Amino acid sequence: MHKKSKVFISIMMMMLLFGYCSICYAGDSDTKVQNYLMNTVTGKSTEIDLTTIPSPKVDLTTEQNIEEASNVQPQGMYSETFIRYDQNNSYYEWELKETGRARVDNRQSSQPATLQYSQTTGGSKDASFSGDATVSANVRNAIIAKINATASIQVAFTRNWSSSTSVIDTMRVPAGKVGTIICYVPGVSSNGQAVYIVSNTSDDTTFYRYKACGSIAPAKNSWNFKHIESSY
Repeated sequence: MHKKSKVFISIMMMMLLFGYCSICYAGDSDTKVQNYLMNTVTGKSTEIDLTTIPSPKVDLTTEQNIEEASNVQPQGMYSETFIRYDQNNSYYEWELKETGRARVDNRQSSQPATLQYSQTTGGSKDASFSGDATVSANVRNAIIAKINATASIQVAFTRNWSSSTSVIDTMRVPAGKVGTIICYVPGVSSNGQAVYIVSNTSDDTTFYRYKACGSIAPAKNSWNFKHIESSY
C-alpha cells in the first residue's frame, strides 16, 4: 500500500473515532436527572438537588472527652456503663434500597406522555450496625436517636413495604424522549464511638472508654424518586 493511502486511511479512522465519541458525549449531555423526596406521613413531594444538600449535623467528640479517655486504666476489678454515643461523621444514603422502577418509551410520539409509578412488590430493609459496641440494645438505640436528632429525615431499625403500600409518583415525558422513574428507600449513615464510664470497684476511680461503632439506617417514612429523561 502506498504511503499516501496509509495516511489517508489513518486520518479517516481518527475522524470516525472522534465523531463517534462526540455522538456519545451529546447523548450523555442530553440526559436529565431530577430527584424528589416524598414523605408518606405528609404526602408531600419535594424536588431535591442531591449535590447541594448539606450533610447531617455532626456531634464531634470534644477535647475534654479525648483527655478523659487518655487516663491510665486502673488495676483491679471494674464495671463498664454505657453513657452516650458521640457522632464523628454522618451523610445521606439517598439510594440505599431500590424498590422498583417504571419506564415509558415516547420516542415515536409527537405528544408528551405521563409516566406513573406505583409500588407493586413488597420488601424490607434493616439498619446495619458496625463495631464491637453495637452488640447491646442501648447502643443501637442511642445511634438511631442521634441520627434522628441530626438528620433531616427520620430513620428506623426496619423499613417494611408491601405491594399495597400507597406510593404513587408521576413524570411528564416529552415527545421523542424516554422517561424512567426509579424508587428508592433513602437512609442515613452515621459513624462515631460509644462512650462508656469505667469504675474501679477497689479504689472508686473512674475513666472513660471509647469503642468505634456506627450504622446505616433506612428512612422511616421517606421515598426518593429519581426521574430520568433521555433520548435512548
